[in-house]
Amino acid sequence: MAPPLPLSLKNSIKKGKIHPEVGDSHVALEEGVGGTNIPMLTRMKDRIKTVFQKTNNEESNSEKGHAGTSSKEEVSKPDSSNNEKSTESSLQSRFTKIDKTVSGHTSTIVHKEFASFGNDLLNFEKGGFLHEYYAEVGKREGGGKVNLPVPKVVHVNNEDCTIVQSFRYSSAAKIVFRVLQCFAKVRNSSKSIELVFWSVRRADVPDEAQTSETTEFFKLHGLTVLDDEYSEDGNMKLSSLSHQQTQFVYNIKIGFFSKSLSLVKVHKLLQSALDLATVANKKFDRSDEVDNAVQSHFINNVMPNVPLSKDEKKSIDYCIKSLKYGDDFQTWSRLPQNLNDTVQKFTIDNDGKLVIVKGITIVDERAEVIMSYLIHFTSNERNKIGLELNGDLERSMKNDDKSHTSRITSEVKSPPPITNRRFVGSHIWAKEWGGNVDTFVIASLPDKDDGTTAKGVVLATTTALFVIERLAERVSRITQLQKTDLKLPDGFIGDAINKYAAKYSLLVLDELYTKYERKQKEVDSDIRLEFIKKIASAPPISTEYTSLVETCKQLVTDFDTSVGMKETNLKKLSHYGEMSMKRKEKRGYCERSIGMGRCVEVIDAPPEVVTSWLYDFCSKDRQRIDREAGHIARLSFANDGRQQLIASVKRVQWPFSNREFVTILVWWKELAHITLLIFRSTILLIMALRLKVFGVLRPIWQNLSHMVRWEMKEG
Repeated sequence: MAPPLPLSLKNSIKKGKIHPEVGDSHVALEEGVGGTNIPMLTRMKDRIKTVFQKTNNEESNSEKGHAGTSSKEEVSKPDSSNNEKSTESSLQSRFTKIDKTVSGHTSTIVHKEFASFGNDLLNFEKGGFLHEYYAEVGKREGGGKVNLPVPKVVHVNNEDCTIVQSFRYSSAAKIVFRVLQCFAKVRNSSKSIELVFWSVRRADVPDEAQTSETTEFFKLHGLTVLDDEYSEDGNMKLSSLSHQQTQFVYNIKIGFFSKSLSLVKVHKLLQSALDLATVANKKFDRSDEVDNAVQSHFINNVMPNVPLSKDEKKSIDYCIKSLKYGDDFQTWSRLPQNLNDTVQKFTIDNDGKLVIVKGITIVDERAEVIMSYLIHFTSNERNKIGLELNGDLERSMKNDDKSHTSRITSEVKSPPPITNRRFVGSHIWAKEWGGNVDTFVIASLPDKDDGTTAKGVVLATTTALFVIERLAERVSRITQLQKTDLKLPDGFIGDAINKYAAKYSLLVLDELYTKYERKQKEVDSDIRLEFIKKIASAPPISTEYTSLVETCKQLVTDFDTSVGMKETNLKKLSHYGEMSMKRKEKRGYCERSIGMGRCVEVIDAPPEVVTSWLYDFCSKDRQRIDREAGHIARLSFANDGRQQLIASVKRVQWPFSNREFVTILVWWKELAHITLLIFRSTILLIMALRLKVFGVLRPIWQNLSHMVRWEMKEG
């Protein structure tokens, strides 16, 4: 019976369920007396006989393995099957002192073309990838010891099989093991390559092999070299993936003499061997390039050509209905935050049973690019974010690019004492939703358990909807609605976790805003140009605002003909500008006063540009001005391009309280006489304000005139 593994090692193995697509290695260890079978092809037997004349029948029988193995995620004892007994018998026939084995498996994606990567794995020359890998492993495991010589090719048999010499430290001081391995290709097709390697005895190596060059090195450092007490057998499968990537699967079995090596040391050696996948992943990393290639393929090939099925459309409709998207009668509560935050976040109180959230933000990128980012759940960038948030937990996506649906699985780390939650669902995307070419949607619906949920992990469910609306060529508004059932118990702990989950659910909007953020002036310019482009096709003024428009037009006449209102001329900000205000004479000290103001200014820009600036109430630059002035909020709602509801909360000097303004903003165009011999038409924009504090109107008119002049001068 082999000694048990340390508890810490067992725990780390059991938790290592990272999916092969994530890009980091998934390690599974297995130890026992009999060892485990490793995929070895029958063809390997003939290659061994070609090189080693002393190969016996038992060895050749042991190398007839299965065509593949699945990764194991927990430590387990091998059963006493006939195959395992045959493997152990063959191993002992070659190395009489070896009495125990440990096996491992790792899988990852390497960002290099598979044939080129296969050549790298057989290149032991200085300066190659393997030389760099062994140098890194030697530096890490040196621990003050002598750096062992890097592996070296000692014999090549007609390029059919390469014999490599390398060394490993033993548990005892001043003792190292010599490892002689044969590397060969056993399969080489247009889509995959399989490399196999196996250890051989020192006596079986051809006489002309140069295996004694390092003798003086070990004598100089007082090290004793032992032969035939340590072995490494295994295979590496390289499969071609799109965008010049390789699926790399690595299996290895280590045989050792238990009196020379402790099990803890063997596991360190096994981990170092499996780190080959991690080093390759980092060495050839092209994460950004690959993600951009996947994104470009999705936008240019998948989106225009893959039709939306009837079932997929029904699923999206069901998701919209389930989340009540477009229902104006729902009461949302804003999550605690600054009202000027880049992402507006809301939640609904439903007695703590479900986590229901809504988030809205403006992202400075094309709607198609945002759609691609959200759809590709296992992109290199999002996998790194998931690794930071949840560690090496399961995260996978299955999608064949022939439909609008992808299957998603994800395990989320929960704060103690709550166990982790696992989500299984489908993402369904659609473009031009509702007949609107500027609207894209992604619906996420829960699926049934696939039967692989680990013990101790709770299967939770979530339903989500992303609505992406194009505002300009590279500006989009994203609305996210999500309903999550975490299967939490009632009580204080459940409520606390739900509040945390509400913020966690909307993190993707923060990621998108930060990832695609551009310069403020570029984004504001894009919005203004889009507004001008759509002036001719803007919707009509709503009938409920018709009377308001007439009232605003009347303001011009009222200002000129008002009786009983004293006019005060304000300081001009330019030679051509004029500003004045009128207010009703108060009869009492505490009587409320109503004021009207008017500013006239010459702006060095067409009226369409000026109107686009004024109508863009929540532009990035005007938001910045508000924040710098210390104002509390600046918001816009129900903007259809013709009219919108705007709101702002202004800080007012003591002793007055802050003032909130809620206003309908409408624009229209009227034919007029030639103005300044330049424009044949003028665009009018009227904003009605009702103030409840004396003295506030003056700075508002001054600020409006100053901002318009500054913006047109600068941009």
